Amino acid sequence: MKKRILALMLAAMMCAASFTACSNESSSQEGSTNAPVEENVQKDVSLDEIVTAVKEAYGDNYGAGQALDAQMISDLMGINMDDVEESFAEIPMMSAHIDTFIVLKAKEGKIDSVYEQLNLYRENQLNDTMCYPSNALRIQGSQIMKVGNYAIYMMLGEHAAVDAAEEDAVKFAQEQGQIGVDAVNALFA
Repeated sequence: MKKRILALMLAAMMCAASFTACSNESSSQEGSTNAPVEENVQKDVSLDEIVTAVKEAYGDNYGAGQALDAQMISDLMGINMDDVEESFAEIPMMSAHIDTFIVLKAKEGKIDSVYEQLNLYRENQLNDTMCYPSNALRIQGSQIMKVGNYAIYMMLGEHAAVDAAEEDAVKFAQEQGQIGVDAVNALFA
């Protein structure tokens, strides 16, 4: 029974993933985020502190809620979990939404690899053409950070108005992503 439920959950998440990643943009957008990369951070911050700070920063606008275990992170996002010491990942419970929050604490010497894997995941989302048009604009506003031994991916916050121009919707998504970036940076300040 447990295997059947797990199989159904995985199938549902794989369907959700196929609908969540899309874009009409060319690959010139690859890897572009507004998030800073702070590699030499000395402050010791736990994964739980990062998760709590980001969730509190978004409050009611935190739309991810379906937790993923290490195997699901590997299967859905292509992350080599052998490079990861500790992880947290949540996606939305409904396939029409794409809010995603991933925090990966890399093993010693593996942060660059883990960070690149998150960038590849984002690039794959940008290049996937099987999703709602409004989601493509949110993906362009997603944020990836590298702080200390943590690689963090955030696509969170409010959604732009339905009638917003594409450029305005992407800018709004970037501004929403900045909320999480600011929350993480405050922890390491």
